[in-house]
Amino acid sequence: KTIILHPIVIMRKFLTFEKMATFFALLLPVGFLSLFNISALLIALPIFVGLVLTPFFSYANHHNGTLLPFIFISAVLGAQFIIGKWNAKSRNITQAIAVYVFLCSLLSNIIYSPSPLSWRFWDKSSYRFWGNLHQFRITQHDRITDKVVKMIPACAAVSASNHMASHLSQREIIYQFPNPKNFEKIDYIVVDLLEYSPFSWIPRQEDIKALQGILSSKGFGLKFSQDGILLFQKGCPENEKF
Repeated sequence: KTIILHPIVIMRKFLTFEKMATFFALLLPVGFLSLFNISALLIALPIFVGLVLTPFFSYANHHNGTLLPFIFISAVLGAQFIIGKWNAKSRNITQAIAVYVFLCSLLSNIIYSPSPLSWRFWDKSSYRFWGNLHQFRITQHDRITDKVVKMIPACAAVSASNHMASHLSQREIIYQFPNPKNFEKIDYIVVDLLEYSPFSWIPRQEDIKALQGILSSKGFGLKFSQDGILLFQKGCPENEKF
């Protein structure tokens, strides 16, 4: 209704510096080649409109993942269009486009990626600062995480803390801890007390309160505890206190 009756309101949502900068950031890694095949890019228009009208439209947000296939497909077709314009020198043009896209991708990494190639990675004032390269190494904590994930049956309903949930997201029923409020709906609860999540929208106090509720409940028992990773199972005999 608003789109039809008040189109100016919608246009103001689109034509902001933040929205345009995000669109620019999404196209930069492919050197804006997507703009040379607008028809393929327009397939993603409904997704793009939906994202722009939400507060989640940011180059750093995973919600944009639904746009990426269309950006890359249209970039490939856009490159094909450019190469087709110079048939006689297609080999040179192809090589030039490959180098151009590589440089654009590298520039994108330097400007705004979370990788060690980016200045943000090393900037202590940036929220993307990590200080060292530990997250690119497989640690003993990672191996324990894999071990715990394998202990949970594939058909089980699970409530998991933020980072643990990413290892279990392929199952049918999964909640982000401390949800659901009624733990009778789930079979396992897994929490990593050492995980770091600067963007968590769930206050730490809620996590602590929920854990205290589990420990005082007779419905769940501690099945596994090592290196800050706790695995609770419904009906499991109570384990040693920790």
